[in-house]
Amino acid sequence: LDNADARLRFSLILDALCRGFGPQLLLFIHEQVNALHRLTGLSQLLRSDVRYDLGDILSPLRFSIKLGPVVEQQCTVKRSKKRPLWIVWANPDNLGIHHHKLHQLLFKHGDDLRQDMLTLQLLRVMDHIWKDEGLNLDLTIYDCLSTGEDMGLIEVVRHSQTIMSIQGQRVLPPLGSEKIYEEAIRRFTNSCAGYCVATFVLGIRDRHNDNIMVDDSGRLFHIDFGHILNNKKKKFGITRERVPFVLTSDFACGLGQMWGVNRPLKKTSLDYQSFPILCVVGIYPGINFCIFIRDLSYTLRICPFTLILAFHFIRTSANKHHKLGLEARISDSILIGSFGTYDYAV
Repeated sequence: LDNADARLRFSLILDALCRGFGPQLLLFIHEQVNALHRLTGLSQLLRSDVRYDLGDILSPLRFSIKLGPVVEQQCTVKRSKKRPLWIVWANPDNLGIHHHKLHQLLFKHGDDLRQDMLTLQLLRVMDHIWKDEGLNLDLTIYDCLSTGEDMGLIEVVRHSQTIMSIQGQRVLPPLGSEKIYEEAIRRFTNSCAGYCVATFVLGIRDRHNDNIMVDDSGRLFHIDFGHILNNKKKKFGITRERVPFVLTSDFACGLGQMWGVNRPLKKTSLDYQSFPILCVVGIYPGINFCIFIRDLSYTLRICPFTLILAFHFIRTSANKHHKLGLEARISDSILIGSFGTYDYAV
């Protein structure tokens, strides 16, 4: 049919052939044609000239970063529901060998990333507020950009892996010297406290061990903010999450707490003792931040944020009540066992 001289003849033959087929056989032919069209599109995407079009550009997430040629051998399709593309570029900087040899981005199609952008921006503002108060909780806030309807780019945090991946490893690599280990525990304690407060204040839900990650330096951080403002996820009509934030016995062990079968044995670690103090210190700027967001939403006549419902400390400003309320929720998060075993949740 692509040949103009034979197009009329073969069009008549094709028309007669389609008329002679039954409806079921015609459906099979239609499916085969669609499959061939998809294969044609894939072959065009894999051509060398298309790969060159993806390279030697400025990063859409950060214009200060230049992306070199695509490293085809390390690009892959992730196994999550939306099948995001893991794309790897070489670093064209001549000094890249002393810094980062590769740049990695995740292209996601099928999810609205505007909510992730909003949540990350709120986390970034909270981090600035804490640092202005002299409190560094080692938050890891990556870049995210919605590039269109249900599509966008996400920065890949270097040298990090999910809690599920860590739990699946039988042998973990050595941590190095005692000083490196202590520094990693300090970062883990700070970041765990920061994200416990942030997820509690912003009502971030659907937390499990596949969207909580830890990097090689010990910093814990959260990803995938599809359920915020206390929008709890349900399965078979049952609410999965019964705790205000994720703090399980695994995390408590990382903080230095020794555990028995059903209840804690002792709380002698300085890191574990400093954890609730960090949470209490961090909750005050967090409350003021959310009051500001609430007032701003009223001023701009936006639909009021339901994140205020996530506050259980807002009724009183007494220091004692804040401290007791937060410590009680820390204990609840650790001791409630249903979350710790559901769907391999941490």
